[in-house]
Amino acid sequence: MTTTTSTTSSTSAASIVSTLGTGSGIDIKALATNLMEAEKTPAKAVIDKKVAASTANISGYAAIKYVLDTLKTAFSDLKDQSDFNAITPTNSQPSALSISAGATATTGNHSISITSLAKPQRNISAGFATGNTTLNGGVAFNLSLSVHGGAAQTIAVTDTTPTGVAIAINKAGLGVTAQIIKTGDATAPYKIMLTGTSGAANDFTLSSDNLPAAPTVVTTQGDSTTASPVTESSQLTFGSGVTAGQSLTVGGLTYTAAQDASAAEVANAFASLAVGATTGAGTAKGSYSGALTGFSTGANTNNTVTAISSAANSNVTDLRVSVSGLSFASSLQTASNAALNVDGVDITSSSNQVQDAISGVTLNLSGLTSGTATLNFTRDTTAVKTKIQALVTAYNDANSMLTVVSDSKSTVTDYGASLVGNSIVGQIRSQIRAMVIGDSSSPSGGINAMRDLGVSIDKTGVLQLDATKLDTTLNSNFDNAVTMLSANRENLSTYSTWTAGVAGDAVKKLTALLANTGTLTTQSANATSKIKSYNDDLAKLETRMASLLARYNKQFAAMDSIVGQTKSVAAGLTSTFAGMMAAYTNK
Repeated sequence: MTTTTSTTSSTSAASIVSTLGTGSGIDIKALATNLMEAEKTPAKAVIDKKVAASTANISGYAAIKYVLDTLKTAFSDLKDQSDFNAITPTNSQPSALSISAGATATTGNHSISITSLAKPQRNISAGFATGNTTLNGGVAFNLSLSVHGGAAQTIAVTDTTPTGVAIAINKAGLGVTAQIIKTGDATAPYKIMLTGTSGAANDFTLSSDNLPAAPTVVTTQGDSTTASPVTESSQLTFGSGVTAGQSLTVGGLTYTAAQDASAAEVANAFASLAVGATTGAGTAKGSYSGALTGFSTGANTNNTVTAISSAANSNVTDLRVSVSGLSFASSLQTASNAALNVDGVDITSSSNQVQDAISGVTLNLSGLTSGTATLNFTRDTTAVKTKIQALVTAYNDANSMLTVVSDSKSTVTDYGASLVGNSIVGQIRSQIRAMVIGDSSSPSGGINAMRDLGVSIDKTGVLQLDATKLDTTLNSNFDNAVTMLSANRENLSTYSTWTAGVAGDAVKKLTALLANTGTLTTQSANATSKIKSYNDDLAKLETRMASLLARYNKQFAAMDSIVGQTKSVAAGLTSTFAGMMAAYTNK
């Protein structure tokens, strides 16, 4: 172990000797470093102290901004007239309607009776075998939609199936929606249901241009005035069939194909029918509606059917024959308005959501009333009291934070004692104090400030709330209290010059204080800029000290060399004198 230590010491000594020489015997490298550090340490300490102070300032400003933002939120909850809308409605017939009270709703009692609900028109098509049955032989076609007798609008159908028709109608977005329903019918269970918008003015008609070929009709006119009376008859020749969705009407009886049907099958659908018939032999591929009126029909012979007038030997109207494409003629429900009476006033509405029949109130109708329903609107001040208490708490938190950052004895981590002696703290404390104890810009009915609501500051600077006084004022003078706080404004811009009440004015001031151009943000930015400058100073100090160390080392090396040379001369002289002495003394 001793050998190792001796070797290490020798190595270190050799290093020093090789670098600076051995003349003086002094550790010149350590001496140079110590002299440099003696100059560097106090200068660095000064800069480090400035960095720490600026960093603390930034933390202090951030802490103040946080509590002021919370205070702003508390004031914001009281700055709009709607913030005080705490109306509680009661309803004697909730099964007939529900109620929502808006910002302008007021207390009071109302009566309402509902005699009809708003309804949309609903129509349904004939049935199809599947939702993907091919219509119109797979050839694209158009639908024509007219709402309340208005101009027809075209809907192009390229996916020629019931599902494709529904998709095209919905995609058009013209106020009518479609859906495929399954009825459970054994032959043609899939139908297209159309639903319009509620209200009598939203009725509609929808037709298509995929028309089948009409049968040829040859009529023999009836005549009862001649010696030999003639019974009117018509020869119907079906030259082509129909595709799924197409319809033929003969004498009031309509046959709609659910599947493609040949000319012979269509002829059979209208053959051998008695006057007044409502169905025939075509139910395997389609369905019927209406009734055969004024005529009966004979058998199908080579796709020709004879229709004979039921008014024998008389001159009657010709047999009416018509064709149509995809048909939605079957009506399930007629479009209608809601009808109600509110406080003796009759009201109609195209929607079951009726607004402002009672000011500031929306009535959602869901059924008919049994007689008259009674609505009662009462004031609930609980929410307002909660908001004012939250404001008191937010103020006290902000005031407490201002004390912490400015107290030189504070031990709070990060931001405690971070702004000692900073004049901004006092300025902000004065500003927020004025916000809560100052007179309102919109006093009303003797309610001039928050003190009239029971808010006061005690001798220690803590904001207090007298709950009893607050209850009394809200119950007896609610509207004036709202005016004092909000000036009855709604969503007033922070840039507006209008009076805004205690809360609205406070929000304006706090918004400006917290803005990017506000005092806190600019001061924080200044502190950040100073820290950068101080760090630059530290870098410059390091560079200067490195240069100083190099200069010290160079100077001390020169000095050590001179001392070494002097020692060498002294040693030489000593040796010479010793030799001479030995020569003279024979020693």
